[in-house]
Amino acid sequence: MKRTSWMTVVTAMTVISLAAAIPAQASAPSSPATAAEATPGPVDPPLYDRTENGAKVRVNVVTKQRADLSAAAATGKTMQSFQSLPLVTLKVDRAGLEKLAAQSDVVSVTEDIPVPPSLDESVPLIGGTSPSAAGLTGAGSAIAVLDTGVATNHPFLKGRVVAEACFSPIDADYSATSLCPNGTETQEGTGSADSEAGPCATITECDHGTHVAGIAAGNGKGITGAPARGVAPGADIVAIQIFSKFTSEDYCGAGATPCVLSFTSAQLAALEKVWDLKQSGTPLVAANLSLGSGRSSSPCEDDPRQAVIDQLLDTGVATVVAAGNNGYTDAVTAPACVSSAIAVGATTDDDELSAFTNRGPLLDFFAPGTSIVSSVPGGGYASKSGTSMAAPHVAGAFALLRQAFPTRSITSLETLLKATGRPITYTGAGTPRIDIGQALSQKSDKTGDFNGDGRSDAAYLYDYGTNSDGTNHSALWLQASNGSGVNNPVRQWDSGTGSWNWSLSKTLSGDFNGDGRSDVAVLYKYADTSDGRHHSALWTFTSTGSGFNSPVRVWDSGTGSWDWDSSELVAGDFNGDGKSDVGALYKYANTSDGRGHSALWTFTSTGAGFNAPAKLWDSGTGSWTADNSKLVAGDFNGDGKSDVGALYKYANTSDGRGHSALWTFTSTGAGFNAPAKLSDSGTGSWTADNSKLVAGDFNGDGKSDVGALYKYTDTSDGRGHSALWTFTSTGAGFNAPAKLWDSGTGSWTADNSKLVAGDFNGDGKSDVGALYKYTDTSDGRGHSALWTFTSTGAGFNGPAKLWDSGTGSWTWDQTKTT
Repeated sequence: MKRTSWMTVVTAMTVISLAAAIPAQASAPSSPATAAEATPGPVDPPLYDRTENGAKVRVNVVTKQRADLSAAAATGKTMQSFQSLPLVTLKVDRAGLEKLAAQSDVVSVTEDIPVPPSLDESVPLIGGTSPSAAGLTGAGSAIAVLDTGVATNHPFLKGRVVAEACFSPIDADYSATSLCPNGTETQEGTGSADSEAGPCATITECDHGTHVAGIAAGNGKGITGAPARGVAPGADIVAIQIFSKFTSEDYCGAGATPCVLSFTSAQLAALEKVWDLKQSGTPLVAANLSLGSGRSSSPCEDDPRQAVIDQLLDTGVATVVAAGNNGYTDAVTAPACVSSAIAVGATTDDDELSAFTNRGPLLDFFAPGTSIVSSVPGGGYASKSGTSMAAPHVAGAFALLRQAFPTRSITSLETLLKATGRPITYTGAGTPRIDIGQALSQKSDKTGDFNGDGRSDAAYLYDYGTNSDGTNHSALWLQASNGSGVNNPVRQWDSGTGSWNWSLSKTLSGDFNGDGRSDVAVLYKYADTSDGRHHSALWTFTSTGSGFNSPVRVWDSGTGSWDWDSSELVAGDFNGDGKSDVGALYKYANTSDGRGHSALWTFTSTGAGFNAPAKLWDSGTGSWTADNSKLVAGDFNGDGKSDVGALYKYANTSDGRGHSALWTFTSTGAGFNAPAKLSDSGTGSWTADNSKLVAGDFNGDGKSDVGALYKYTDTSDGRGHSALWTFTSTGAGFNAPAKLWDSGTGSWTADNSKLVAGDFNGDGKSDVGALYKYTDTSDGRGHSALWTFTSTGAGFNGPAKLWDSGTGSWTWDQTKTT
């Protein structure tokens, strides 16, 4: 999906280029001019030729607004009307065309052309068995199949079709009769899209929709001879018949009568019906159109289906469209070319391009489309090939992702599928083949993705110091990633005079309410309790997508019960429920033997707040010193739950030099295993005090790694020297640290760097961001810049400066990053 911004439905529908579509299992016949070839004026010029000698033609007429439809409709006979779109389908002659051309409120007039219809091994290939093992089936969502109807009583689909409709135009001039079971042009309700009833029951081509529905949502459990499952075997199905029966060789071809063809007007009516069902509460997540015609190498923004596909996207429904089977290397068919649609091409079981698949820059995904076994009418199963078979794999994937991430937007889910897909490269472009299992392994959403667009951002709590009245003042700023860089920071919240003390705040970020966007949490210190003892509270700034809500206190320790100074914090989804929790390594200094004592506590998210902290591990007297621990959190073993990592400092090595080890507290879901030492530097080889840590999936393998910006102080010129190292996770532990970037002598001061990790460019691999301090500005004031080390998968590119505050405009020492 390459979305174009549309201000209104009216402006979306500017010029119509293609009037109908072909299910992508068949090759496309010659078609009218594409958008790029369209000439100015509301009436498509070939229509004048079609209406010579008194002939009439079906046309789709788009007007500026619905109030203009009555005047347009007066020029001919109304064949199809719509509930919400500024569009009407008419039968007109030459005089009618001339009247339409003279109406200033008519945007476009194009022919309503009729065109023809064009699993066992595929589901495991795309990781479809992983969600089954995790209990995910797509339950709670519905998929609309706009096709040749569905055999509603087929064992693979029985009991799953929750709504039906049929839009099957009748037009004697086109030899078109209805395929609706009751013989009318429009039928709704039970049985209206059953391909085993009415005229469809005797037409072989009507098996197409049943095959598509089985791929998306078939369930073969307990059925002898059936494929094991479709992609989302728990999802419901909305079946909509959009084809008519034709008996003229002028439309079917010589010796090919009868045939089934679909008018664009029928597709528009069906898409509008999907929108209406969504508005009335049907939990639709995707509408599948396994059809297409024409050839487009650029977005077809003049396609009449654009506006309703936009409407569906805005209400949370993905329109998934087959890319076509013409073998085009740089183009797709319509409506796959619509910018807000999701275009799908086909691959083989070996992840090779299917010979027939269209491809190129407009393609969004590949999915299996060669020799796919699925349901057909009559209770049987058959193998079919085509991008028609690939598209429902993606429609089913959206149902699974909706179950796993119930509050994420369709755009966010699409970004997740792209970031975690298997890259398929070919001449001129590259497109991901969906990998649902890998997408679902990202159970905790991207670190720091505050606006939910699939890319990590940076947030800063900024200190404005002491006000004139002696009170404090702070503000929360957001610096959003734009994919190739970052936007300027924007202030999202301001405490106002005297209401928030920056120095008493420990910040961290995570998706605390499970809506697919990261939030900011602050553990706040209250030192002036009535009994003189410590007092702490946990506050959250919840993301709205475009900013943050004002902070809400979600937990309070009560007087004298939690020491803020003794708490080192991390955030992660420790129980694997899709919401981030807060972990705290707590320091107890007054143990009976005078040695250190620590415990690991978690504040588990409820979605609306946090449960009271629970102690999930205790070191016991004298066995763990919190002051010697630098914490990070990440899913180090790739099981979908966050773990806690600690770089531990041993100061009393035999040679007097530093000694460090990397330990992990692995989550069990209900708690943590005792810490295990997974990497040890050995005597005198790594100084923990010189290490600034971050965690992220730097190589994109679904497991978190640990990164360390290491400080070297003994450079020959006396200036700073730094290097970026990573401890790569093996799943069971960590590889020895590898140096992936070195600043060189005197070029990077680690002490001037505040680090964050996140996928800033949305490619599925975590990068490292550094807010860097420049102290020698000309006016003596602070100066800061944001740099990123972009992951290559095998290492990091050299740091690139993405934003510079300018002289004297941002004080690094007054900034807490998250």
